[in-house]
Amino acid sequence: MSMNIPGYAVLHEISRGGMGVVYLAIQKAVDRQVALKVLPAAPARNPAFRKAFLDEGKVVAKLTHPNIITLYDLGHTADGYYISMEYIPGKNLKERIQDGLLLKDCVHIIVQLAQEPHCQR
Repeated sequence: MSMNIPGYAVLHEISRGGMGVVYLAIQKAVDRQVALKVLPAAPARNPAFRKAFLDEGKVVAKLTHPNIITLYDLGHTADGYYISMEYIPGKNLKERIQDGLLLKDCVHIIVQLAQEPHCQR
């Protein structure tokens, strides 16, 4: 990775999606693993794309729930924008669905999602 984010040591890419690339990194000041979501400079030049990325970070930062990751930091460098968040090892929901889920696992996930604060409006 060519992006230099002060305070972080990037280990490797975890995933890639519509809002950027997620890396496993070490937050040096507290020596903890984090998921570092990076919006590179090219898409960051698009004001609407940049706003969506930053809005996502601001929304997640306001949520506190055992089933929602914790956001640690939101910022930018000359190379682009980033969101530093809690890293949880293992497969994501999309990967688990692709692998095939047992009915009991599907029910458990649905119950957990139904308990999320944003679902209880």
